[in-house]
Amino acid sequence: MKTKLRAFFILALVSFAILSCEGPIGPEGPQGAKGDSGAAGAAGVAGVAGGAGATGATGAAGAAGAGVSTVVSYTVGTTWTSSGTVNVPSTFYKRETGITNVTAISSSVMSTGIVLAFFSENGGTDYWQLPKTYPLTGGVGTEIVDFRFKLNGWTLSNFREDSAEPSVWARTSNRLRIVIINNPGGRIDVNALKRMSWPEVENFLKSSGSKIEEFNEVLF
Repeated sequence: MKTKLRAFFILALVSFAILSCEGPIGPEGPQGAKGDSGAAGAAGVAGVAGGAGATGATGAAGAAGAGVSTVVSYTVGTTWTSSGTVNVPSTFYKRETGITNVTAISSSVMSTGIVLAFFSENGGTDYWQLPKTYPLTGGVGTEIVDFRFKLNGWTLSNFREDSAEPSVWARTSNRLRIVIINNPGGRIDVNALKRMSWPEVENFLKSSGSKIEEFNEVLF
């Protein structure tokens, strides 16, 4: 027991002696150089942008508008007036009939509009655009049905080139169909329409967006 105490005492003296020999703490040394920066992380992958659609080609120009078109169908009677003298060419003999109260043939139609006439002979279902020429049987020249229009009216004529009495006017079931096209701005080519049949003109008006107003009348 005495031996253990002696050894502990000697160890404590040695430890104290070592600690008592340690000098005071010196001043703090200068700061070391800054270490190199670490490598930057790789940039994230950018999101894919939504694709913009390609611009479509410019559409074709629409058909020229015809505004409001009036179609008047007449049953033409046999009350035609005559002028000139039969068989005297110098007097230009003819038969005529017409109307003077067609308000659809307005001043604007006279200025930029179009008026067409289609004729159906003696109750037939086929319409020919006027003027229409009939070859004469056993005669010289031709027989003609012609059409003229004016402000608020129109005139239908029937005559022969040889100045003899014409015959078409005397048939009781002739039909006349007049097409009055407002043609705003004068954009429609009247010459093109004059080469069309009635169904072709009707289809043209519908395709151009024209509002078609139809009337039926009897001409006595």
